[in-house]
Amino acid sequence: MKLYYGEKLLGDITTNHSMSIEDAAEILDIDLTALDENDEPVYDYDLFRMEW
Repeated sequence: MKLYYGEKLLGDITTNHSMSIEDAAEILDIDLTALDENDEPVYDYDLFRMEW
């Protein structure tokens, strides 16, 4: 499965089971709750999508 943020491919994970965006982000070492220097979220959760 592939994890995208907007149109950007963040990673490709080979698996034989389904997983959530949170699971995929953890495997790819992406912190979904990361904040920038102004304490604003780095990621907009609605822009994440997965393809199988």
